[in-house]
Amino acid sequence: MNGVYFVFGLSVILTILAACFEIIRRDVVSDYIGFFFGFLVIGLAILWVYRQIVEWYAKRSHVP
Repeated sequence: MNGVYFVFGLSVILTILAACFEIIRRDVVSDYIGFFFGFLVIGLAILWVYRQIVEWYAKRSHVP
């Protein structure tokens, strides 16, 4: 569950940075929401793939 919190926090930080560097239009709330959920979905997908790889290696290595 800690990975989910990490991805959520990273999404918030990246959205704020995008606003600071004016990648997001200033007065458009939907751009902020889109950037946030875009970062969140991509981060959660990467986290899911990482967990699948770790689980596969754990089963393969037979470590008790």
